[in-house]
Amino acid sequence: MIRFKSKTANRVSAVDGTAAAPSISFSGDAASGMYLISTNNIGWSTAGGNRLTLSTGAFQLNGVNFIFATDSLNDIGASGASRPRDLFLGRKLFLDFTNTGTVGNVTMNKPSGRVNIAAAGTTFTVTNSFVTAASHVLLTFAGNPGNSVVLYAVPAAGSFTVNVSAAITNQTAIDFVVLNAD
Repeated sequence: MIRFKSKTANRVSAVDGTAAAPSISFSGDAASGMYLISTNNIGWSTAGGNRLTLSTGAFQLNGVNFIFATDSLNDIGASGASRPRDLFLGRKLFLDFTNTGTVGNVTMNKPSGRVNIAAAGTTFTVTNSFVTAASHVLLTFAGNPGNSVVLYAVPAAGSFTVNVSAAITNQTAIDFVVLNAD
């Protein structure tokens, strides 16, 4: 059922709605559709959960933030009003990043973040719904492990294992990014 109210003769307005009950939905799926989150923020939901948010300066897709830059220094093509603009994201693409204080095994359902390995540690597992067996998980130390080691990840369905080639001396933070191909 679509519920509309008319404020003027020139437009039709829908009630705000929510992710669980979007104002514009479908007769066969009342928990999927479009709704107003707040002023200048529109949401699209499926199964009653927000999947896409569009605002004036960014959009968020399944929990990942993409921020549009406000300048045109890095637009595609030559300078001037006629340059092509398929999609302008500016100089930076920001991923939603979570920093956990947990040391060792942790669950973090984000495409990027910071996890921690204990002193004398050699391995731990990050449970992560973004990861498949075919994922590429990029890792880097965010601190000094205290000795020279090789850092690598082994992806599996729903998790990845962080490994170092030898026990590290210091408890150390590790940053990760999950990359998936079609």
